[in-house]
Amino acid sequence: MKTDGRLFWLRATWFLDQLRNVAPSDDPSRPRDSPRQARSGPRRRRVTAAHLAAHFEYSLPSARRTIDALRNDFGAPIEYDRQRNTWRFTGPYWDLPRIPLSTDEITALALARSLVSKVTAPGLSEAMDRFWSKFSLDLSQQSPAGAGFTHAVSARTPVWTRVHPDIMEAVLRALALDRRLRIHYCSPWTNQSTERTIEPRHLLLYEGSFYLAAHCLLRKGAVRLFHLSAIKSDSVTVLPESNSTPHPAFQLDQVIDAYGLIIGSELQDVTLRITPPAAARAQMEVWHTAQQDITDPDGVLTRTFPVRGFAEVQRRILSYGSACEVLAPSDLADRIRAEVAAMSRLLNKGPSENALSQD
Repeated sequence: MKTDGRLFWLRATWFLDQLRNVAPSDDPSRPRDSPRQARSGPRRRRVTAAHLAAHFEYSLPSARRTIDALRNDFGAPIEYDRQRNTWRFTGPYWDLPRIPLSTDEITALALARSLVSKVTAPGLSEAMDRFWSKFSLDLSQQSPAGAGFTHAVSARTPVWTRVHPDIMEAVLRALALDRRLRIHYCSPWTNQSTERTIEPRHLLLYEGSFYLAAHCLLRKGAVRLFHLSAIKSDSVTVLPESNSTPHPAFQLDQVIDAYGLIIGSELQDVTLRITPPAAARAQMEVWHTAQQDITDPDGVLTRTFPVRGFAEVQRRILSYGSACEVLAPSDLADRIRAEVAAMSRLLNKGPSENALSQD
């Protein structure tokens, strides 16, 4: 049976999770629950194709085909109990076939888990913790040292923004089902509030904040990046309408093609001159895949890379202090000079004057 792999996996894993909570029959020949089934939560009386169809908002015949694929294509030990009107397991705990993982792949998962647990919304963080408990148990069965290894790697970000669980749930649901979203958005850059209907395409974690790339119907379908923390949690709705174009047609790298996240502005090159010892640190960093570096015999680094705006690159330049000089373009150099002059005026104020200015 040919199915959409992404949607089939979501629907099949949800259905199997529900089956693990089906109350056991009185049949003494029925295999006993595994420890994982015993700990999986409150028992349910019935799980049917109608429950699956209602949860994912698709047709009952399609839900039945999902169950048929589990039985016929994957050999899931499940059957329909006509006396109790429910699907149930016929044998011990079973799940979709696991994928063998290399050490590099496990490391990547461990880093992702660490990062998501630190910066994401509580609901998704808890879901990651539940997944990790299952994954660690399975990994320890494959390799005694495997589960312990995952605690030896982690990821951190110094700053992150909070996302309301309802917003994260709605965004992930819309992405999974390829549905439109209605949101009330308050721009963190202009403080202007608008109600928008958008077609979500890609969820991006960038420097501790989640951004949703989406086609905005208010902007005639143009791609916009929405800061998830700027979406009001009491006014986000997953709409029944499907997106006008499929996910594969969207490529994030074609939208974000320069340094940072600024899109839509004119593309131009920035050239910087970075002196030692800061140049050694800059040489270890990749600011953009198209950057061009030249290092002279004295260790001075000249770096050129594309931008579509100055706000983000200005912060990066200032983080290098006097070790970084803007060679081009001239209007960026003027912005840096103006910012440094304003900072200098603030620092040169006396203590009492500073106190008054903050009152």
